[in-house]
Amino acid sequence: MSEGPSGGWDSPFQENDSETHDVHAWYTTGMELLGKGSPAAAAQVLQRAAAAEPQSRSVREALARA
Repeated sequence: MSEGPSGGWDSPFQENDSETHDVHAWYTTGMELLGKGSPAAAAQVLQRAAAAEPQSRSVREALARA
């Protein structure tokens, strides 16, 4: 497998595909919890996503809102 920089959501590299799926699931769950009025629960889930994808602006913004 050729090596190259790992990208964000649009990365052609599939090395961490399950991790990307987890981050998306955590983000989605966090946003749902936030929308239902559970910011503390949302923050817990979004912290996992932020730890896995610290460069993601949308995850960081959602965590800040929570």
